[in-house]
Amino acid sequence: MNKNNLTNVLFLIFIAVLTGCSGTRDRMEDWMGVNRSSVLIALGEPDVVYKTKYGDVLQFYRRKDDQGRDTCNDKFTLKNNIVTSYASDCGLWGGFSGPRIKILK
Repeated sequence: MNKNNLTNVLFLIFIAVLTGCSGTRDRMEDWMGVNRSSVLIALGEPDVVYKTKYGDVLQFYRRKDDQGRDTCNDKFTLKNNIVTSYASDCGLWGGFSGPRIKILK
């Protein structure tokens, strides 16, 4: 592969990464400040709830593989029943299918 082709490929990868990240940021930021009951109304009961030093974590399974193992989770950290953090392990492009909040804060 010559230098120009390599540069073009790297540029396309860079643009793809930026596009993937920007597609998830708004979805994630929309959840900040939402109260616990709104999360439960929007997503139902969490699959797992546990406590950390940062607050309560509500974990929702989004996808399973052929063997029934969880492959994609969304985790909401709440302090005083308000979302302070939202994380997903669904990969760079998983954010496009991430949950959206449709309830007013």
